[in-house]
Amino acid sequence: MVVADIALAHTPQLSESQLEHLVELVIHGQHPREIAKRLHPDDRLARRRTYRRLMTVVLKDPRFEMGIRNSVAVEMVTGLGRATKALNRRSAQRNVPAIKLLYETTGVHNPRIKHEHSGEIKIKFEAPRPTFEHEDVVDATVVE
Repeated sequence: MVVADIALAHTPQLSESQLEHLVELVIHGQHPREIAKRLHPDDRLARRRTYRRLMTVVLKDPRFEMGIRNSVAVEMVTGLGRATKALNRRSAQRNVPAIKLLYETTGVHNPRIKHEHSGEIKIKFEAPRPTFEHEDVVDATVVE
């Protein structure tokens, strides 16, 4: 049985459009405190209520978490092309760990998988040995 979160039960749910807008703002670096201040620049009490509500959504709402995950996944997948081009340039030598991390998180490459051959390889040629018919070799004279 799943117990409902008390904080979410008392907080009115955000609409889908509000939630999407909140996800976009957080993805672009806005903190819920800054969002609340922008919404209520003069009313301290309303600003505090909005901040608490936004923090409850950020910390407890699974829809917000899925929105963040989806936005981040889109950003990473769309960045694979640029990362690969940067990896091919010589000047990208200092960014290789970041590019490897991007490849790992998107599932393009997993360095923990070892590609080892488990069997033994045997190669056998069934060809007859060549026979050479040659005349006796005459000793050559050595020239100094």
